[in-house]
Amino acid sequence: MSDIQKLAERLQELISRGEQARVPDGAEIIGTISAVRLVGRRNKRCRIFVGGELLTECNPDIVHEFGLGRGTPLTAPLLEEVEAAEARLQMRRHALAYVAFKPRTEEQARKRLREHGYNDKLVEDGIAFLYEFDYLDDRRYARMYAEEQLRLGKKGLRRIKHDLQQRGVQADLCDDVLRDLNTAGDESERAIAAARRRLPQLKHKEPRKQRSSLHAWLLRRGFGYDDVRLALNTVFAEED
Repeated sequence: MSDIQKLAERLQELISRGEQARVPDGAEIIGTISAVRLVGRRNKRCRIFVGGELLTECNPDIVHEFGLGRGTPLTAPLLEEVEAAEARLQMRRHALAYVAFKPRTEEQARKRLREHGYNDKLVEDGIAFLYEFDYLDDRRYARMYAEEQLRLGKKGLRRIKHDLQQRGVQADLCDDVLRDLNTAGDESERAIAAARRRLPQLKHKEPRKQRSSLHAWLLRRGFGYDDVRLALNTVFAEED
């Protein structure tokens, strides 16, 4: 018997027995569950009925957690807890799906959860959840991104830092990571290599415009002024 079949049997037993959540003394009962129906094949859900009318639906784990079944008295606080637990579970699933696709920064994850419409409390719960299971680490993300960009050689340190900050990485963390990865002379060599790759694409222009276009392009790629000047002098000297 599969785990899904075991879960389904356990839920059916729970539903039919009507194991009830404990009602606090003095709490007002707003209704009694008349039925809980398990639906869906792959993504199983439980539909909760009161007086024969559908009240809400939630994940089977929540039905189990709160002991919801036929005959369970419902109070407003209990219903709020159930709905909050369902929202938290759905939020965590969205969070996991987002970071499982590829590495993300904390700010990217926070922005995505807000786009799903979750309130600040749920968003912060989601961020804490992702940190707890090591799905978020801005330093690790920054190092991985910077290493890849430096390996490709298409961007200078300034552009890499800008891109990381756009993704929500703090400036001081960017500086630490780039300082660890960069050694003296590396940036100049990357600028020269980038200029050599770019120059053939500018051959249709007159020499003066080739130089000004290459100068502007290297600056946009995030290379510093001194490194750009050295790269220009090097590649045009090679052309003579």
